[in-house]
Amino acid sequence: MSRTSWGFPKGKVNKDESAFDCAIREVLEETGFDMLLFADPDAYLEHNFQDHQVRLYIVPGVPEKTVFKPHTRGEIKV
Repeated sequence: MSRTSWGFPKGKVNKDESAFDCAIREVLEETGFDMLLFADPDAYLEHNFQDHQVRLYIVPGVPEKTVFKPHTRGEIKV
């Protein structure tokens, strides 16, 4: 099955890891981009879908020419 849509990096928070640190780790693993220099830990949208909490961090100022290379195999598919 081929996927023709994009999704946000996601993952589970490790023990003793903040939601922000989890987001930084997951984005780095799934896209190869270190968002730490661009992200504000207080700039996010949060919503609960049934029993699942979703938090999306707002990361402004990422250069358009940024090359994304996943560190985890199979994360970016065409």
